[in-house]
Amino acid sequence: MAISIRDRQILNTTIDSELLERLIKIRAGRAQQARELLTIEESLYLDNVIRYEGTGITGLENQELLEHFKNANEIERIVLTADCPTSINTNRNFGFAIEIRFDAIRPDNNWLRVSGPDHDWVERTYNELDRAIKQNANFHGFAKSTWCALTIQLLAVATIFYGSFWLSEKISRFVEIDNGKVILFIFLLLIFSNIWTPISQSINNSLNKLFPNALFRNRINNIKIIRFRTFIFTIATSIIGTLCYNTVEFIFSKLPLITN
Repeated sequence: MAISIRDRQILNTTIDSELLERLIKIRAGRAQQARELLTIEESLYLDNVIRYEGTGITGLENQELLEHFKNANEIERIVLTADCPTSINTNRNFGFAIEIRFDAIRPDNNWLRVSGPDHDWVERTYNELDRAIKQNANFHGFAKSTWCALTIQLLAVATIFYGSFWLSEKISRFVEIDNGKVILFIFLLLIFSNIWTPISQSINNSLNKLFPNALFRNRINNIKIIRFRTFIFTIATSIIGTLCYNTVEFIFSKLPLITN
């Protein structure tokens, strides 16, 4: 028997208790509809899974899941499923199935998947769940976009160039060789450029952690998120501000030489 499948990767979504409640309600309604479509008397088995602080818990009732979510620290993953016996026995190759997977650790492990032998049921179920998830979309996509990466790269190039020039000016006073300033500038530029490669990889990893595809937001995590982002914003603002100030100061210090 052929089945219909609708799925997509979930990107840049904030998961709070309100979203979980909406998804649980939609899942219950669509599971009831699936029961009415089954030719034999079967039930869809609903399961809730949460993993936090290195421990996973499955088989939770809806209210238990919400309680764990509200009090959990460092939530890693939440999975909501609904399966008929045929789906369970065939590893979701046949039968009615719903899977909603949120994962803060692995960006590529966030999925919405609906399958079943009834095309209309699959479409309606998928669309209802999809609309509910999209209501909690956030701006994390911009933080991991090409434009953001380009901005970081340009700021790094400017900082490396200015830092190399500034240091070569200071150190060249103590080096008595021909074209010492130029040689030192090239040497420092090469060193800082090679240092930037592992630093850029660390920044990309930090961006994935700071702006994950699935951001779990409860009372505990919300405080940590605000503090961490404030810390990162303060550091970034300080670096950019210092760079701009030193650049302007350097240009004005050279103006008398230029005018003469």
